[in-house]
Amino acid sequence: MKYSNEPLFKGTVTIEDLLEDGSVLARIEGKVVFLKGGIPGDVVEISVLRKKKGYFLGRIDSFISYSDSRVTPLCSHFGHCGGCKWQSLNYDEQLKFKADQVKDALERIGGFEGLNILPIIPAPSPYFYRNKLEFTFSSKRYYESRSETEETVLTNALGFHAPGIFDKAIHINACYLMDETADKIRNRVYSDALSSGMPFYDIRHHQGFFRNLVIRKAENTGERMVVLVTTSDPDQHGKKLIEPLVETFPEVTSWLQIENDRMNDHYGGLPVKVLFGNPAMHEILGEYTFRISSGSFFQTNSKQAKVLYDVVKSFMPEKKPALLYDLYCGTGTIGIYLSTQAEKIVGVEFVEDAVEDARRNCALNNIQHLSFYSGDMVKILSEAFVTQEGKPEVIITDPPRAGMDEKICRKILSIGAENVIYVSCNPATQARDIKFLSEQYDIVKIQPVDMFPQTSHVETVALLRLRNV
Repeated sequence: MKYSNEPLFKGTVTIEDLLEDGSVLARIEGKVVFLKGGIPGDVVEISVLRKKKGYFLGRIDSFISYSDSRVTPLCSHFGHCGGCKWQSLNYDEQLKFKADQVKDALERIGGFEGLNILPIIPAPSPYFYRNKLEFTFSSKRYYESRSETEETVLTNALGFHAPGIFDKAIHINACYLMDETADKIRNRVYSDALSSGMPFYDIRHHQGFFRNLVIRKAENTGERMVVLVTTSDPDQHGKKLIEPLVETFPEVTSWLQIENDRMNDHYGGLPVKVLFGNPAMHEILGEYTFRISSGSFFQTNSKQAKVLYDVVKSFMPEKKPALLYDLYCGTGTIGIYLSTQAEKIVGVEFVEDAVEDARRNCALNNIQHLSFYSGDMVKILSEAFVTQEGKPEVIITDPPRAGMDEKICRKILSIGAENVIYVSCNPATQARDIKFLSEQYDIVKIQPVDMFPQTSHVETVALLRLRNV
């Protein structure tokens, strides 16, 4: 957002709170002012640039004193890349703000008080935890320094989209969310792509060859996958680019290519070409092996995924249920991980490709008492379906960030399972949905889990119990 250079007024404030989008909150003249670039405890000189109904928008001009919670970010791109907005805040304080975020959502949006919110479970490592990163090739580079110009910096970039700028990418030399091998692969691909003479993609004019680079790794098997996304490639430029890298990076077990001529970067559902190695990689969680294809969803923090699923397992009733419904089951990870906890498990998912992966994963682990359905969840969860499959004692639901449709909440209420375990990556939509479910359910306990250090995101698991059971 661009503001006038002329401030409405200036002042000195102490930053009080950290918000989900990385901005911060202070107060001046009795009103809230939203700023960017500080952390709670910083004392700053600010310019107020806009007045809104009930609040101000401003900028930080200078720091008078720094918060005791401030740390030096590892990443040289901090402040420009939008991925790790909390890097300047020490990890203990990050955990505190995430726990507060969960409590605030449940109280403010859900209207709940006096809840049993358990202490947040920290990640074992605040850096190098991701098992998947997706980078964008761009013919236009975002210049992070005012001293940088087209004459001093190459135009082409391989990195992350600049926040709020759809047609430029920040060129990344090192990303501290994945290990050093990922940096080496990305930088080598970038160098060789430049040398190839094939153009980087210009999203504004929909021209160019190189579009995306996806790097995945399996924490517990050591397998790795690299996916090169290009436009149409009849002359096999992608294979020519990758071939010299196969020997250089023997740890990569899958070298894949997807040709995407769509007007946007979404390449889901497009054919996948195996250039070298295997069509998929495998990861192990607990006693189970999971096949991960190029389009498979898998929790991006493998170590914390096991912790998260162990929390779900601990929320299961002591008596083994005869039937469990696993809603938004994806590739079947939760259902498979809990396969010994129920006599029968029925998974429901919108995406057919994910259900196919779930069936493969069941076969891979020799599990036969899981079944899966794909399609519109509201239509699937009909009275006839419940009559056919049976009424579950437990429902596990793990929706995307948007949460559950109100109609699905109503379906859960009509089914009336004794226990609902709600796994969420968005406390706000979880609180909204639990408010619907509170017509019949009480909140027993809630467990926050930090899956994504250096960011505002937090995972939560809520156990709900049918009232008067």
